[in-house]
Amino acid sequence: MKKTVFAFLTLGISLFSSCVPEGDGNGKGTEESVEISTKQLNVTILLDLSDRIIATDTPNHTERDLAIVSNVVKYFKEDMRAKGAYMAKGKIQVVFSPAPSNSAIASLAKTLVIDLGPMDSKRKKYYYDNMDSIFTSSLRKIYDMSIQSKSWVGCDIWRFFKDEIDLYKDNDYDNIFIVVTDGYIYHKSSMMQQGNRYSYLLPNLIRSKGLDNPTKCLDIIATQDLGFIATRKDLNDTKVLFLELNPNSSRPSDFDVMKEFLGKWCSEMGVQKYACYKTALPVQTEKAIKKFFD
Repeated sequence: MKKTVFAFLTLGISLFSSCVPEGDGNGKGTEESVEISTKQLNVTILLDLSDRIIATDTPNHTERDLAIVSNVVKYFKEDMRAKGAYMAKGKIQVVFSPAPSNSAIASLAKTLVIDLGPMDSKRKKYYYDNMDSIFTSSLRKIYDMSIQSKSWVGCDIWRFFKDEIDLYKDNDYDNIFIVVTDGYIYHKSSMMQQGNRYSYLLPNLIRSKGLDNPTKCLDIIATQDLGFIATRKDLNDTKVLFLELNPNSSRPSDFDVMKEFLGKWCSEMGVQKYACYKTALPVQTEKAIKKFFD
């Protein structure tokens, strides 16, 4: 995010001061130098609620996804604290596409949408103190229900960027979209082809186009103009971070194809900033999130 205004905040008199220790044990007091973005944050986390969450090649997907959300919440709260009670008007939400048909999951999903704009200071303080636990509790229940029912919602990432992203972005905000997916883009409702462009990316497509050759895949993509179907060019007010890309262990070069397809797609849609990271230890994923937010 852009950080263009610098201010000294005395946290002892801040709305959120009760959450911040007076010192860190290294001689630092309550006065900190904080860089404040001039724009409010609007953060949307799109989770792939498909059978990827029970994949055995990379275990503990629930914990990995929860850690990602927790880290994003941490940076959102840092922005809240920097702006202070009166100025903090950001938005953060976890969404699924398509929306869950399970009424219990849909009800829990409503708790994952927070808009500070209309809130008074007391309400903002409540969410500052409890945002982590609210998100973690609701998401854990959603994942548990999905695993138990084996009724996978899936994630129509292509159609989300085609049709639904406008529901979540705000032209007056710093729009950041974080997409958690294994990188094999697919939904049964979105299987289209226009020439060498597709609304999906699956292992059989990668093989059929010769993209499983790690030394030639990028050249083939460029020569044949392979990629996703781009239906718009107006996302210049968005930033997109793809996390947990997880190529088949026997075909690690699939990551290069995923990254090229996604990057080309973002460029053609006009996305202001984008990055792609494959699945990693949570500490490495946290670094990727921090780098993107900085």
